[in-house]
Amino acid sequence: AASAVLAGTVATVFSAIDANEARNAAVARADDADRARTRAERMNGFFQDLLANMRERDAAGEATDAKQVLALAAQSLEKTGTPRDAESELRATLGRAFFEIGDYQRSVDQYRRSTELLAASVDEPELARTLVLMARAQSRAAMPAEAAASARRALEILARRGAGAAERADASECLAFALNASQSTRDAYEAVESAIALAR
Repeated sequence: AASAVLAGTVATVFSAIDANEARNAAVARADDADRARTRAERMNGFFQDLLANMRERDAAGEATDAKQVLALAAQSLEKTGTPRDAESELRATLGRAFFEIGDYQRSVDQYRRSTELLAASVDEPELARTLVLMARAQSRAAMPAEAAASARRALEILARRGAGAAERADASECLAFALNASQSTRDAYEAVESAIALAR
């Protein structure tokens, strides 16, 4: 029964962070069959290790809440030798999950590792999106200077790539929020104005 509860907890947590699933499916379709199969095997290994860790806690009579499930997931990711592209996605997913449950420092940690992997892979569009998410987490974690730096870096990438107005407005909004928390009122006002102009 306890195992069923744990399985339900995992399902609940990961169903709340399913934004990456569509993208993962698209990536799998784009990969050749052998690469997609290898990728799936590695991802499966990660989740099998996570479930094994949870069963050990279950057998020891230790309750596992959502935050602990995610902490176990992060630990499992360290041990499974997940490919860099899959790891960056999983890190971003964990970052969002920690954000959703209010653990902003762990959210920042996961987004930071994801951005490091994405920078190394030169996947700039995904890097920019993850930087914006990290900026939000950094703001919530009372790290306004770091949040502003992440948002600015995202804006630089988006501008260089000629990204759409919606993406740039999102990054500008994050920058404004961070600057306001840093008491940089004038700069925050300019960022807000930029976000509003882009959103029109």
